[in-house]
Amino acid sequence: MHLVFRPIVKANALLLILLLALAGSASMPAFADNKDDLSDLVYDYSKCYWKQFIVQRLMNFKLSPGIWAKMLVKDEWGPKVTSNFATEIGEYAKKMDWGDFEEAESANNNDRANNKPRVSDMVDAIKGKIGFTLVADGIKGTDAEWNLVYRYMGSLGEFLEEGTWKPKSGVVFITMTVQPAKDVSVSVTPDGRHFSIVMPSDKETEDWDGKVTRALQKLGR
Repeated sequence: MHLVFRPIVKANALLLILLLALAGSASMPAFADNKDDLSDLVYDYSKCYWKQFIVQRLMNFKLSPGIWAKMLVKDEWGPKVTSNFATEIGEYAKKMDWGDFEEAESANNNDRANNKPRVSDMVDAIKGKIGFTLVADGIKGTDAEWNLVYRYMGSLGEFLEEGTWKPKSGVVFITMTVQPAKDVSVSVTPDGRHFSIVMPSDKETEDWDGKVTRALQKLGR
């Protein structure tokens, strides 16, 4: 009996640990990667397939549960600023002669459903030319932090929409990281293709938007 009893106790103990772990995980927010949910909210907000495709295929998000929770509030700043950023990428693409997504999708008397495959191919065609990644996984997601995150993202989108920034490499991949930092910092890889922007999460530094745009203009030459 002694030899049989010990394995059963161990098995029961392992089962108990597993059940407790599952119970604990059930109470945790399911915010590991919600880009598909965000892209659906962008479509609901904009009613444009091409903006949804841009979010799905040209944008990436590495966010803390707290930031994801705010990003996914319907009709609030998360879907709005993301939809606007997709619009601004579309405007940048048009000015770079990469295609006019809105014109393609609204062609044939605004027949967006039947034009969907065409704009899907158009977005796929620029995957190697432009991309944006937002990283905010090291902050809790307080209202103050979130206020900075979406404003930083909005300002960068507006800069792209102007279409005056044309890096020498002809490629625009940007990673914006929002984290505790003393000031804005901007860098680029030696091949001139990947731009990294670090923005302070705990304070709004003076002239932060100007610092970003001037650095991008300089590094893109």
